[in-house]
Amino acid sequence: MRQTRQVIILCTILIFAFSNAFAIENHKYSTQPITNKGEKWRIGYLEGGPYSNYPTNLRALVEALSEMRWIDEADLPPQTSEDDTSQLWAWICEKTKSKYIQFISDAYWSSNWENELRFKNKQAVIDRLNTQKDIDLMLAMGLRPVRILQTTSIQCRL
Repeated sequence: MRQTRQVIILCTILIFAFSNAFAIENHKYSTQPITNKGEKWRIGYLEGGPYSNYPTNLRALVEALSEMRWIDEADLPPQTSEDDTSQLWAWICEKTKSKYIQFISDAYWSSNWENELRFKNKQAVIDRLNTQKDIDLMLAMGLRPVRILQTTSIQCRL
């Protein structure tokens, strides 16, 4: 019984490995940089409030985008705060260079874990996405920001 289970697990792993390799080989799921119909992809940021892993995740995203050549190599500044992303976001918006991506400096919202500010930010994000329609991708850090972006009142461009 144990040997049968091990064989099934091994077969499952091999199937996934070969299917992923096949998809990558055929460029079905390419990560090659590409513009948004000739324009840069414009990115915004929304968080519920400062949290210890948000700056680390944001830094890792920038490093990964650089490695994949979506943005030029960026020497990120030293982390000055354990949980605040606002300074890092401002630096990313100002200093990163890319033919494909633009981080939007005024498309940053943090509710600082305050309910009143969360409701204001929710309306600001929805209004921005529905009226200006100048953001192509939102980074959502935390459950509440994800729920805001899941709202049916956002008219997404496809």
